[in-house]
Amino acid sequence: MLALLAGSWRWLNTAWGDALRYWLGWAGFGIICLTNLYLLRKRLPVLKNIGRVAGWLDFHILCGLVGPSLIVFHSDFKVGGLVAISFWSMMISAGSGVVGRYFYTQLLQQRGSLKKDLKRYDEGFQKLNTMAPKIYTADSLAYAKHSAVRLAFGGHDLKDVPQNPLIVLAYSILGDVHFYTKPIAVPPGTSRAVHRKFKEYGIMQRKLLLLDTYKRLMGYWHTFHVPFAIFMYVVAIIHIVAELLFRVK
Repeated sequence: MLALLAGSWRWLNTAWGDALRYWLGWAGFGIICLTNLYLLRKRLPVLKNIGRVAGWLDFHILCGLVGPSLIVFHSDFKVGGLVAISFWSMMISAGSGVVGRYFYTQLLQQRGSLKKDLKRYDEGFQKLNTMAPKIYTADSLAYAKHSAVRLAFGGHDLKDVPQNPLIVLAYSILGDVHFYTKPIAVPPGTSRAVHRKFKEYGIMQRKLLLLDTYKRLMGYWHTFHVPFAIFMYVVAIIHIVAELLFRVK
């Protein structure tokens, strides 16, 4: 395997490898440019009814990951001078895009929609109390819901939400990790399906109570993300023009 990798690396440093890197650069930049289709979909009335916004966002993120990956190989893992500004702006923009996707998922549902879903879940839990009152007592249901909300917020009480949005973000991400790795205090004999419903209830409660915080975080993220994307495009175009006109690497 090591011999194969060493041979591939030597081949990339031949004339054929230079040609491949050249076309990887064009392909990577072209795919990155495709990320702007999502912005056009949001802003142009003629595109408003074409596909779901969530689907366009997924395409935006996919191109934002594939394009930079090709550019990394195009650069031969070596950047310097003016083009380094474009490269690192691209990397920061791509990395922050993943964070932005997380913020977006927290804001997918509006306050009214979340309240309706939570009411529906409460009605479902009440049915459990009706069907099996000895297992699902009012106290055990209340404790299970409280446990689910604490789990969704990384083991902390939502009534003690800190003012610092970065700490809120850390607790929220920790809660998402706990969602898949830790159980909650449900009555004995609770099925996996019902256990999961309690967890989903906790996540929705967290989203509802942190909706305004995530709107602030989304605003901060947008202010951070956009300038790096602009720097990337400006310097990349200068690099391309210099390469085409003056054969400057």
